[in-house]
Amino acid sequence: MENRGYSTWNMTDDERSVGIFMNNSWQTVYSIHSSNPIRKVTSDVEGNPIAILDLGRETLPSNSKVRYYIEYKIILKPRSLPEIMESRSLNLGSISESLREKYCVDEGAWQSYTGWTVNCA
Repeated sequence: MENRGYSTWNMTDDERSVGIFMNNSWQTVYSIHSSNPIRKVTSDVEGNPIAILDLGRETLPSNSKVRYYIEYKIILKPRSLPEIMESRSLNLGSISESLREKYCVDEGAWQSYTGWTVNCA
């Protein structure tokens, strides 16, 4: 991380955070080494696990930088793909109203509004 500005930068937890890969039925992930101690383990706004590193300071002075890294070991297990058959698929009207209300909206980088009404049915 580098501060090329003219004033001191107050680092937030977001700027000190690194992603933690999830352990599940097909992968196990270990944090082997990090350049800095982990201050705490938490989750981001989307529920993904993250670690907040202790970078030894809370600010980054003008024209300075701080470097950090984390090393992972990932063990993958074989998994089979589900059988997908077009003949068993349904149509958009089969999607529940609650799912349509939740997911059929403009969101984040996926702005799709064109003046038309979004209708998943």
